[in-house]
Amino acid sequence: MDHSFVIELTSAAITQFGPPDDAAWRFARCWLAAARFEHGETDMRDVELAFSDLLALPDGFPGREKLAAVVVTSAFRKQALRDTARLRTAAKLRLIADSDPAPPPAWVPVSASVRCLELQVAAMNGEPGFDLDEAYAEVRRLAAVVGEEEPQSTIVDMAKMALRHLIDERDGNLYQAPQPMPAHQDPRYTAGVELAETLRALQTAVLRSDIPTVKTLWDKLRRLAGEAPATSPMHEMIKSMKPAMDLIDGGLISAKPGEAPVVDTQLVEEITKNPALADQPGLSPAERAIRLHTLSGAKLAIGTPKAIDEAIEGMTEAVEIAGPHDPRRPVYLNALGSALIDRYVRNRQMPDLRRGLDVLEEAKAALGSHTNFYWSLVCTTLSHAYRLSGRRDLSREVALSGLRGHVWGALLQSEPEHTHAAIRSAAADALEAARMCLSDNAPEQAVSALESGRGLILYSALEQRNLDERLTAAGHPELAAHWRQATLSNPAEQPEDLRRKVLSTLAESPATKLLEPPATHEIRAALGALGMDVLVYLMPGDEKPGAAVIVPADDEVGWLTLPDLRTTRLQQFRRDLADAARATTREIEPPGAPIPSITDMCDWAWQAAIGPLLNHLRSREGAPLRMVLVPMGPLVRVPWHAARTQAGGHATYALERAVFSYAPSARLLCETAWRRRVPLTDKGFLLGDPDTAGAACALPAARAEAEVIMAAFYPEAVHAGRRVDGTPAPGGPGSRDDLVKWISDSDGGSVGHLACHAVVNATMGAQDTSYIVLAGGQRYTAEELVRTLGDAPGRDIALMVLAACSTFESGRGDDEAFTIGSAFLAANVRTAVTAQWSVPDAPSAALMFMFHHYLRAEGLPPVDALRAAQLWALSDRVPPATMPESLRGLLDRVGDLVTWAAFVHSGQ
Repeated sequence: MDHSFVIELTSAAITQFGPPDDAAWRFARCWLAAARFEHGETDMRDVELAFSDLLALPDGFPGREKLAAVVVTSAFRKQALRDTARLRTAAKLRLIADSDPAPPPAWVPVSASVRCLELQVAAMNGEPGFDLDEAYAEVRRLAAVVGEEEPQSTIVDMAKMALRHLIDERDGNLYQAPQPMPAHQDPRYTAGVELAETLRALQTAVLRSDIPTVKTLWDKLRRLAGEAPATSPMHEMIKSMKPAMDLIDGGLISAKPGEAPVVDTQLVEEITKNPALADQPGLSPAERAIRLHTLSGAKLAIGTPKAIDEAIEGMTEAVEIAGPHDPRRPVYLNALGSALIDRYVRNRQMPDLRRGLDVLEEAKAALGSHTNFYWSLVCTTLSHAYRLSGRRDLSREVALSGLRGHVWGALLQSEPEHTHAAIRSAAADALEAARMCLSDNAPEQAVSALESGRGLILYSALEQRNLDERLTAAGHPELAAHWRQATLSNPAEQPEDLRRKVLSTLAESPATKLLEPPATHEIRAALGALGMDVLVYLMPGDEKPGAAVIVPADDEVGWLTLPDLRTTRLQQFRRDLADAARATTREIEPPGAPIPSITDMCDWAWQAAIGPLLNHLRSREGAPLRMVLVPMGPLVRVPWHAARTQAGGHATYALERAVFSYAPSARLLCETAWRRRVPLTDKGFLLGDPDTAGAACALPAARAEAEVIMAAFYPEAVHAGRRVDGTPAPGGPGSRDDLVKWISDSDGGSVGHLACHAVVNATMGAQDTSYIVLAGGQRYTAEELVRTLGDAPGRDIALMVLAACSTFESGRGDDEAFTIGSAFLAANVRTAVTAQWSVPDAPSAALMFMFHHYLRAEGLPPVDALRAAQLWALSDRVPPATMPESLRGLLDRVGDLVTWAAFVHSGQ
């Protein structure tokens, strides 16, 4: 049939007869245009012609309802409803078709699919009066109508995914990872599904400040657009997003958390030259608000008074047109409030401060509670504004509330890697909040702030299970299923209520307890139980002075300014530590490579912190001060117990005047303090230099270390690895299975001593970091260690000695405090002795023998036994009668700083 010829004749009749006599001819042309579109050249003008003719038919015209079903079905099948304007017209026709008391059977699933598209577009455009929860519930009902029929099923699933994301955005639940589409996709819609998933993942990555992922997904979107036909709406979408993505590519948003943005001023000026980007015809209010927000942010980055004024005008308009139902409104309000506060700081005009406070308070009220994704961001800005207005108490209160937002977000992560992304800025926020508290002379609140950051860091490192596993392990598989269903598709219960149920359940797990900052009276009680006098947080300074926050066991919390405690002094020392670690890793030489700057570092440590602290604190009469240190940030790499002062050519070291223990956090210290004491016995596990099959260099002294310590102090222990002569030890080669078997054995003894290699890999993610090198080159990571001990409840290990390189070093950045040693402590081991850097093989073996000598032969507690061994290394080093000849020849370098200063105590 020649549709074109017949359509031309029909069009002539319409022109000739005119309304109302042209109705029958319009009916005919509508049907013919729809048929030509579906079975001919797929020209979009045919769809628009059919739509126009159908809308011109009078109400009650015979067959009008069924024709509407035919026309909309044709447009749907050929994917003609991707255009927003065309979809809105189709929505009118759908209502006409739905009024048919006996519609064609094929129409019902098509009508449901078109309705889902309408709801999705209305939600994304933030149309006035639109209710996301009602829309989402309707889409779920329509899914039952559609069933498994394709492509309708895929269309419904895409709408559910988009609406779920918008609900998460509104409710501040964007920490959750984008959910994948179900597998039953129609091949014709594969590109659309991939686009929807990529868009949601991109938005989530932007909100997490995961800039490398943003750039990767943006490249993927552009690739998808390049593969799409020229008529695809993807090209307009890419064009609309390009200004924001250009800002990211240009460095307006920094690529590393905590890094100051580097603004490409030329790029920003080029972008802002075209204000019409926000005034293009056809933009919905929501789309225009997004563009105004983006362009205003670019202008703000330029920094001139005129640009700032224009930015605030644009941000004000974005807030106004977004409307109360736009889920991005709190973001717009926060940006506007922040810009007003910044202008106040520049010009000191009180109206800006008052208006900025009003806007930020509105943003906070809109979020509702600290369960919202944006809570920490808004609280940080509002806290700064309160401080400028002189309301310091309120400023501190809001800052601490912001830290609680980080805690909530960390708990509700579905996967461990998402937890790391969620808390990436927590440590910096906590440190800044603590500084604020100290400036107001509120050290107890500073403790709370510091502990919030430390708890988040430890929790993210130690909790390796996904959310389903955590809830199921807590005895709530039904709640796990409910959460999983709600995350994917179920809005029947308000998300806030469901989250509170999940949180209350997770709060009972041991790992979750790390997130709760202890009250200072708890810290005092823990110090008393451990026989320690004081806990001291060391806070680094750069632009601002450093400080020590001091929690005595029997006095009020105090603090001390430490102006010389600046991380810039650590740069050379950290380079030397890295060189020493690389030397070991590359097998250039055995462990214990020189650290040239170590003496300078120990001199600086006394001057910057330990000297002022010891002068400030008073020890008990006739006894050394007993101090627990919690170093923050890069300060964790400093051997504070080896800080020294020199007079008359003689050096006095800090450990001569004090007993030192180290803790990742006060919360973990409290947890450790209340654990049942476990007595030392003759049983245990001693590992000596397993054969790594070339993965690491040999440690002959470590073999002697394990063998003689076992013989002298733990005669019933398992001896694994290699003997002094290189033959296999009786307890096994020192494999993963050997170590796991001992850890899991409730009758295996209470002491472990690992004299072997350890490696630290720096990472920002959830992947494995620190690991011990075992027989055959096998790796046993800190993360696996946590899982193994978690699977062995009730296993009581009194002491783990990790006489391996860098077992006190974190693999997740200096401030993350997650080491092999802290993993043992968090997993119920009472005490850990670890090394801060790569230690020399031979003298370390002799030092470790002396540690066990003071522990077993003289009955000292572990912290005192380690100190006694280190003081022995600094004295004349007369060996006890029990030291065998194989170790007596290894004493030459025991007194070197690189040997004795490396080892630290943590725990009981």
